[in-house]
Amino acid sequence: MFKKASAIFVFALFLIAVAVGQPILYTVEYGDRPVQPPSLVPKFESSYRGFTDVWVVHDNWYYASRTRADSCKADAFVIPGGNTSDVPFYDGSLDSYVELLRNPGRPTIGFCAGLQFLLMAYGGICAQRSPESGNQTATIFEGDEIFAGAPNPYVDRAAHTYSIADLPDSYRNLASTRTCYVTFVRHISMPLYGSQLHIESMNNLSSAGPAILANFRNIIMQRKFHGIAEANGFPGEPGKVRISWWPAKTSEPVLYRIFCADDVAKLDFDHPRYETTDLQYEITGLDPESTLYFAVRAQSAAFVDSNQSVFPITPDGHHEIIFQNGKPINGQNYAGNEATAIRQAFPDCNYGQRGTPGKDELYWWNAGLVQFKDLEKHLAGKKIVAGKLTFLFAGGVNSQTNSSHRADIAVYRILKPWNEGIGYLNNTARTGEVTWNAAQHSLLPWEIAGCKGNSDRSTQPIASYTLKGDGTGIAFDGTVQLPAALIQNWVDHPDSNCGLLYEKTDTYPTDQYFYFEDDDDDWFMNHPRLIVQYLDESTSAVADIPGKPLPGSFTLTRNYPNPFNESTVIDFALNIDRRVKIDVYDLNGRLVTRLFEGQLAAGAHRFTWNGKDWAGRAVTSGLYFYTLQSSSERTVGRMVLIK
Repeated sequence: MFKKASAIFVFALFLIAVAVGQPILYTVEYGDRPVQPPSLVPKFESSYRGFTDVWVVHDNWYYASRTRADSCKADAFVIPGGNTSDVPFYDGSLDSYVELLRNPGRPTIGFCAGLQFLLMAYGGICAQRSPESGNQTATIFEGDEIFAGAPNPYVDRAAHTYSIADLPDSYRNLASTRTCYVTFVRHISMPLYGSQLHIESMNNLSSAGPAILANFRNIIMQRKFHGIAEANGFPGEPGKVRISWWPAKTSEPVLYRIFCADDVAKLDFDHPRYETTDLQYEITGLDPESTLYFAVRAQSAAFVDSNQSVFPITPDGHHEIIFQNGKPINGQNYAGNEATAIRQAFPDCNYGQRGTPGKDELYWWNAGLVQFKDLEKHLAGKKIVAGKLTFLFAGGVNSQTNSSHRADIAVYRILKPWNEGIGYLNNTARTGEVTWNAAQHSLLPWEIAGCKGNSDRSTQPIASYTLKGDGTGIAFDGTVQLPAALIQNWVDHPDSNCGLLYEKTDTYPTDQYFYFEDDDDDWFMNHPRLIVQYLDESTSAVADIPGKPLPGSFTLTRNYPNPFNESTVIDFALNIDRRVKIDVYDLNGRLVTRLFEGQLAAGAHRFTWNGKDWAGRAVTSGLYFYTLQSSSERTVGRMVLIK
């Protein structure tokens, strides 16, 4: 009876506290999965993570979800720090937690590992960097209302060996320490924040914690509406986007007003483009080649919203593939990446050994090679529009380095095949040993680390960066934007895919202060990663007459399977009876075979190519083109034969 009365009394206190504005915080605890889900009943805590007088719901990260956070009517999601050394982010057991991190439905703030989890949910890479401990000084270089009243620079406690090495595109970094670039982040539209430093500890007079947490509680959490949550394009459907948002915190009916412009300055908040009472809206017919800026505001009888949240998006309808060892592509884990160290200790043999003997780690000292194989298996016939490659480095800045220590990094395209020339200890390259050698081996003096002869690599680098021991240039996170034309060439001409050279020259005291690294950590997925964005090429008929486009009169769909081994199917449809011709060409434009020429009726048609030429001879593996032509109209598709 006493326990029941106590529970009723606590619940009554909870109702009173909520009525007078004491917020409910939803948080998680790490560790093993309990047999039963934790209780979602809030518990009053006079002090929690820098917040005072709050109700807290402690969930377990194996059970945590947006649904559970909604059910307890949480005002905010607080992600505590913890040990990131064993994070099962990628085995599926934490999928609901990852989805919660991606779109929690309420203002969110994370500390240390909490920031890392928040960004890893969006594909950010967490890896070893220069470790930080004790009080660290952070400089705010981009303003945000969350910093109002905070000192700049500010000093807070650090306790981490790992940090974010690759920042997702959906987040902005707002502050950095000397040794850690990603120190304080915010999502580009949602009120999601993360601090690598423990601002919740507030252990000194120069802490930013009191101001940040007060602003989070008194400004961010109090808003009735936060604007756009997400804006997504539709792969394969250029000009179409879906915009979504969290519900406004009111019991009154709400009208959501959508604004759009091709320039932020042109957003006219007096004249919405669209209006709806739903929590999402799909828009079609947009310019697929222009970056558009969207904003959403809420209006009800009780309030009129004036938030400034803006989301940019280019509705080009692109698809995306991530090439990273251990990452699934179409249900199969990709394992086509190779990387190798080229060490200064043996400059005359110009060799690379994959991995460190007896270990899984690979350390790139003076230079490194990296290659992603089999791109054509997944991208044949696609139009590449963008590419981004991320590799990792450790160190770069620590307590032992200063402005006199400089690392210059340049990235070059390799022009010679791997496994060419001399390998380990001047012996012929061994099976599985990744080597790269100049045609003029032993004839020219040493020119660049890991390369003998400029003919081995492109004359100009694809990208170059400088990082100094005092933290100058620390924004470089190892990510390189690759030209779309380069990736397109690798796909269309697989023999040209000889990889990239990362060349480093530095004045650091020893290599241990700055080195490239692939430690094969499956928990953090911090292997080298290539992200490719592509478009399905237009298959609608186009007139060959310049300046006089004709309406499309037939449609050619993608062949399947593609790539193929024995045969592939080509489907197309005609709007009227017409004479057509279907041809197959090789990469040099030579006609391989003609599948059909003659009159066909309106409707769907299907033809199969068995990988043989006019004479019935099997053709070699490679890229081929197929064309559908009728009168002056012609359309082209690409396919890859692999044997």
